[in-house]
Amino acid sequence: MRLFKFLFAIFFVCTTHGQVTVNLSNLKVNGNLITNNTIDFNGNSNINVSLDVNLLTFNGNSSNIFGNLFLFFKPASSESEVQVGFTSVTFIVSNPPFVSQTTFTSENSFNAIGLSRSNFFATGGTFYARYINNANLSYTSSNISVVGGTRTSINQTPINQTNTICCNQTIRYGDKTSLITGSSLNVSGLDVRWVKSPNIISNNYTSSNYNDNFISDYLLETTSFRRRLTNTSNYTNMSNSITITVVPTPIISNIISANASIMDDGSYEVGVNDPIELVGENARVNLNVLSNPFHAIVRSDPHVNVDNYQWQYKTEWSNDIWNDLPNATLPILSGFNSMIPGIYSRRFFYIRRIAKYQNISNVSNVIKIVIRKSSTSNTICCDQLLARNPAGFGFQVPSSIIGSVPVFSVFEALGTNNPTYLPFNVSNPLYQWQIRSRSGSWSNIIGANSKDYSPPVINTFNTSNMYRRIVRFNYRKLSHYFGSSPVYYDEFYETYSSLVTIRTGSGGTRSARFSDSEEVVNDSLNYVIYPNPTSYILNVSAKDLVNSENLSIYNQLGQKIELKYLKFDGNNVSIDVSNLQKGIYYLHFGDTSNVVKKFIID
Repeated sequence: MRLFKFLFAIFFVCTTHGQVTVNLSNLKVNGNLITNNTIDFNGNSNINVSLDVNLLTFNGNSSNIFGNLFLFFKPASSESEVQVGFTSVTFIVSNPPFVSQTTFTSENSFNAIGLSRSNFFATGGTFYARYINNANLSYTSSNISVVGGTRTSINQTPINQTNTICCNQTIRYGDKTSLITGSSLNVSGLDVRWVKSPNIISNNYTSSNYNDNFISDYLLETTSFRRRLTNTSNYTNMSNSITITVVPTPIISNIISANASIMDDGSYEVGVNDPIELVGENARVNLNVLSNPFHAIVRSDPHVNVDNYQWQYKTEWSNDIWNDLPNATLPILSGFNSMIPGIYSRRFFYIRRIAKYQNISNVSNVIKIVIRKSSTSNTICCDQLLARNPAGFGFQVPSSIIGSVPVFSVFEALGTNNPTYLPFNVSNPLYQWQIRSRSGSWSNIIGANSKDYSPPVINTFNTSNMYRRIVRFNYRKLSHYFGSSPVYYDEFYETYSSLVTIRTGSGGTRSARFSDSEEVVNDSLNYVIYPNPTSYILNVSAKDLVNSENLSIYNQLGQKIELKYLKFDGNNVSIDVSNLQKGIYYLHFGDTSNVVKKFIID
């Protein structure tokens, strides 16, 4: 019998790998955590419900890992469901311990879901989540009970009611629609969706009358919309179709980028606390195109500046919901970093800029910014300057780069030590070493997946390679309780190490002891600076204590540069050099050792 159960378990796993499990957790009513899986009005006319919905699948097919997640309630088992929440979903890859299959997960949070006591019967209703993938297959969570209602009469599902929307519009490229209006609905027992052709659920950007009216996000092509009504019997009432015709915009040059390291996929990479300068051309308005969208543009066309801007962001979990950055209304956004609510705990986020002129808007390109998180337990050592080979060919063999033994930190991973989120079964760390040349972007080193790394031999002069180590922990977070048994879901956390630079000297007659990017007077191994070249931060490690009185930077004209310290603990110093122009600078240790080190801002 035990053998039969074991074989059945294997069969079940192998035959259900395409399924999506939908788990509900962290249920709160009016901010209070609920542990008995029951929502109780307790005499309140209205309550606010928040919860997390965690999705899990072993099927990475695009039909399965992209879709839409809905929240519903039923006033009673005999009534139709009512939608109260929605978000688009994209799964991420997760690799939990002891699971040989590739796991895909999606973590989604819903806040301030309003429920009214008058919508539920005293005998009780239900509250649940449903995921519908791109193949229109649905997966539903277990029910949460809802008690304490005051409703007494049964409603009939009004699926046959009038369902029309109005009207066709013409907008400029990269602009939003005006309000699309629809006939008024009795939505009790109905699932109401606004559908973009061919059959894509579209988020509604109107702030009121969500079911009756609709505003789309910014459009880049001619698009049609319809309103779809569905009841629990899956009978559908589809409205007429309206078309939004997109014509050329008079707003030009609304292109943005970031003053940060660019990665192979075109995204930008920044540290958690690093200030980001988001830049863009001054958007201009072609007045001839303003008056006639199909005007043939010529050089002599008159232009004016746009009226204003609005910068927006969204996180990896918020999908199509964009948020305005407060007071971000200038062409350039300076001093922005990832330490704002909703971004810090994420792995990446997106930025765009809206340019506005009179009653026309235009959306910029979207840039992705990856958050590079550091850890006190993820460090590597040390910089190397390779001497010429005595035989006259090439350079000495680089020493191995030694990495510390990383330790998983709940606070670093989640920004909190809340016991609710303590990990369970933290796996051994996974390693990935990366390399970057002096002017290139970071790329993975194939096969470099150990704690330490042995760099290859370098046979060229004036070569400078930087190395770093990415450490990934797979761990489990508490999702919810099934009865008295805890249920966990899988997540991962990555950190980026310090940098190590390995260099060779130039081909000239000077000693191979020093490279072109570092010159030391009265050399002492007590001092190490990195990275070099750098663009944003210069790190200094010293065996002897240093202080602000004996540390200074000079440019090539001998002018002293005012220092901005990001970290200063006596032996390890981080200096913000992001405001310095490109060129050569000299770091002076003005104590009795009188050491001078040259570094480059690139």
